[in-house]
Amino acid sequence: MSLCPPSFACLRLSKRAVPGPVLWVPVFLLWPLWFAALGLFCLTLLVITAATGSNAFRATFAATRALHQVVCELRGTHCELSSAGTWKHFQLSLL
Repeated sequence: MSLCPPSFACLRLSKRAVPGPVLWVPVFLLWPLWFAALGLFCLTLLVITAATGSNAFRATFAATRALHQVVCELRGTHCELSSAGTWKHFQLSLL
């Protein structure tokens, strides 16, 4: 289990017969936005938990941790999309 979100995204748009250029996107520049969104998610769950009178604060932190783990496990994901009619090919890899 990794605790670090993906650092780079490798994008390739091409025709099937001809490999196209590769665009490396530095996803780590979006990490501050991700952590801010994760904090907002946790804060929202805490407010909802307090407003309902529940004592399930541990579940709030568990849900926040689970959401972060899902995003961190995207590292190593490889996705390819092809269109038969236009002969276009899209490839995405998260590193």
